[in-house]
Amino acid sequence: MDAARLAAKVVPFMLRRPAVAGSGPPVSELSLSGDDGRIREWVAQAHERTAVEAIESPPGFVADCDAAPGALAFASTAEAAIEEMRSVLLGWASLRIERGHDLPVLPAQP
Repeated sequence: MDAARLAAKVVPFMLRRPAVAGSGPPVSELSLSGDDGRIREWVAQAHERTAVEAIESPPGFVADCDAAPGALAFASTAEAAIEEMRSVLLGWASLRIERGHDLPVLPAQP
């Protein structure tokens, strides 16, 4: 199975993960309260590092960010993939905080 087909199956599953007892609500329903500013600032900085490329199978675009290993966003246009990446990064960062990990330090861009 090629990487694009695998990611098309895995990524939507990861983003819709069900709540597990004791783990809190799904990422899409998180109230970020105390960490809200820190997470949103990190997401804004990480989003600037988003790269997008065309894929052939299925036709469309995939966005990724070196600041968030494993975070991918798929869409039919490059613009939509980049915009979807903002939501993916928010979920990625929120999940790291939820699991007790720090957010990666983002060095200044040249």
